[in-house]
Formats: sequence, C-alpha cells, structure tokens
Amino acid sequence: MQDYDAIIIGAGYAGLGAALELKKAGLSDILVIEKNDYIGGRCGNVSLDGIMFPTGQEFVTRHYKSLWELCQQFEFTLTPLSLEDMLLDNPYPDIDRGRPQRIRPQNILGSFVFGRTLSPLRKISMILRAPELVYRTLLHQNPRPSLFEVSASAMGEPLAELIADTAIRATWAHSAKEADAGYFLRWLRNVARGNVYTIDGGIGLLPKRIAGLIGEEHFLLDTEVTEVTREGDSVSLTCRHNGESSAFKTRQLVVTTTGNAALKMLHGVGDDTEEFLKGVRYSSYQRVCCATEEAFPHSYILVPERRNTHIAGMTKIAQTDKAYFTVSLMAKAMREAMGRGASNDELKEVLESLDIHAISGMVEDFRVLGGVYWDEALPIFSSDHLERVERYTSYLAAHPQENIVIAGDMLGGPYSEGAFRSGIAAGRRTVKNLR
Repeated sequence: MQDYDAIIIGAGYAGLGAALELKKAGLSDILVIEKNDYIGGRCGNVSLDGIMFPTGQEFVTRHYKSLWELCQQFEFTLTPLSLEDMLLDNPYPDIDRGRPQRIRPQNILGSFVFGRTLSPLRKISMILRAPELVYRTLLHQNPRPSLFEVSASAMGEPLAELIADTAIRATWAHSAKEADAGYFLRWLRNVARGNVYTIDGGIGLLPKRIAGLIGEEHFLLDTEVTEVTREGDSVSLTCRHNGESSAFKTRQLVVTTTGNAALKMLHGVGDDTEEFLKGVRYSSYQRVCCATEEAFPHSYILVPERRNTHIAGMTKIAQTDKAYFTVSLMAKAMREAMGRGASNDELKEVLESLDIHAISGMVEDFRVLGGVYWDEALPIFSSDHLERVERYTSYLAAHPQENIVIAGDMLGGPYSEGAFRSGIAAGRRTVKNLR
C-alpha cells in the first residue's frame, strides 16, 4: 500500500486550486485521482481551461492575491482570451452525459429560448460553453431575429455586446435579479476587451494541467474510488484502475467531488446510507465555498436539484469557532417565523439573531455565491423539505471528517471561480493539518 502526505480526489477546478496550494507549500508526496479519462468535472468545466477572471489582472490581484505569483512560479501563463478563441469550432462535451459530442444549434436553441424545463443557470452555461453557436445562430441562421429583440441598431454594436444583450434578454430578464444578469453582461463585455484570462489557455484538459504541475507520476486518470476508511490518524482508499484494485494511504484527504457520489464514498453504500439517500430528494450536494485561509473546511451548502434552481448555492450552513450555524437552525428559525405569519423583514431579524446574515451574502468568513432573495427562497422551504434538510445535516454532523477536507462547486461557467477558490481554501487547510 503506497503512502502519501495528501491525496486529492477530483481534477476539476477545486482540485487545481488544492494542488496549487500543496505545491506552493513544498509538498511533493501527493496523489491526484480523477475518475474520468479526459477531463475534470461531471458537467465538463470545459468552457475554458483554467479560471475565468472577469476583470483581468486587477481582479486576480485583488481577489486571489498570490495567484499571479503562483502562476509565474509554476511556469503557467495568464493568457488573455479573445473573442476569436471563443468562436473556435470545437467539439464540446455533452453537459449531461459527460461524453464528447458536437452541440447542434437547432438542439440547444429550442430549449434555450422556449424551454421551461431548463434553469436559467443551465441555459446561460450552455451559451457560455458554446459561444460560436450563439454567434452563428444570431448572425447567420436565425430566421426570426425579433425573437431575441435584436434591433437594427444592435446589429451595429460590437459582437460581444450583441451576444451579451441577447443572452440576458432571453434567459435572465424574467427570472433573475439585475445584479445576476449584469454579471454575465460584464463577463461577455470583458471577453471582447481582452480582459478575460485563462491559465495557459486552451479548452478542457484540466487533469493535464494538474499533472504538469505535480508530475505525471503523481496522477491517476480513469480511476474510481470505491472505499474510504479511517485507520487512526490516516485514511485508506481502495481504488479501481484498469480493472484492477489498488490501495493507498494518506494523512490528509481532499475530496473535490460533490453530491451523493461523495456521500457514498465517504460513508459507504450500506443499507442505512441507501435509505438516507432515498429520503433526501433535493438536498444532495455538499460543498465548501469559502474565500479565506481561516475558513473551516466543513461548510455544506445544500442545493435543491430540480426546482427553484436559479437560487442554487444560496441555502447555506457554516461553522465559526465551535458553534454550528446549520440549515436545521435556519429551518427552525424560518418555521418559527412563518408560524407567526412573519414578513420578509421579520424573517431577516430571526435569521440575523442567529448570526445568519444571508442578505449580505456573507456568514462570518464564509463567502457564498450571492445573497438570498427571500421572496424567491421561501417557496422551497416546505415542512417536508425542511425535515429532509434536517435529516441530512444531522447525518453529516454524526460523521465528522477530522482528516478529510471537502471542497468543490457543482456549477460550471463563470461560477468555476468559486470551485477554484474553495480548492485553494481546502489546500491551505490541508497544509495546516499536516503541520
């Protein structure tokens, strides 16, 4: 059984962030395991190879501080992404099935414009992953430009402005706040101005970037983790690679996969776990999304999978010091408030009395993807849903992860920076634990 200081499961953006931090700390005895054989992330994470920096170098230096130096230290280059780079004719992985296939305009645009089954986030991520599709459809293949409210004056604007305005009008205007829509508008405008950067450029292939960072000998592709067990102060992993079973041992495990798969991997696939998973209909994702070095690693964000997904990532729990602020506490507060017919303002008072400042988008050191708009969030908190959430958090609390750090972000597109940031935080926590 091979022994490592740290093992990272998953080679997506969070895995890259964790690997950068471990490498920066001088750790060489690490292993990265990725279940896919061509790319990191279930939903692809393929629109850009690296992290999208919406406002260029200034954004990098302000929010990531040492990332610029890290890239130079590890011989990465931050390459401006041009509009032409986005319009290359590349095969994009299928978003749902995770295998390469060419996206066809007629298949995507029908559901993009008219479909009601796709969430706005999914729609916008499709556009950002296939920008050449929007370009061709708008300027060459669309027989009815009025559907997109594209005016004659708009046709004379820069191409990115046209795509941005079209995307916003078609997907966000009816269902999201102006600030959310403005994010994508600014992002696409920055593409046109050359202010969007990637790490070393290119499409997909995050595992190759990480392997280049830590060395091919420390990287396993097409490998499935089948069991995780604790042995004293270490963690043992059983993996299946090329049809054969392998075993590894580590002092610190960084898990960057999310959802039920991670839960099964960490807690086994016995009857109790299976029954528990059947009872959790919506809240199946667990992830950390934090921005500071001091952030505690076990912060879970529970995301409704199939309804109200435009507020995904905004129902959160966190731990500061020794006191848990959990979804069950939030649920208790909300049930109490709703039980007495509370208004939104009254509900905010109850939550903030628990130090849950959801409106600001911050819980102590934990930065989330945006503040909750309570008028939109309330419908998901039925008593049935709250009971499931409470069961979920109780289950997690009963299985503490002393030497396992969980990171990652289920959202693709521009939210990949959240996954990367959580990976950096997980890497820093791992380094502290090892010391």
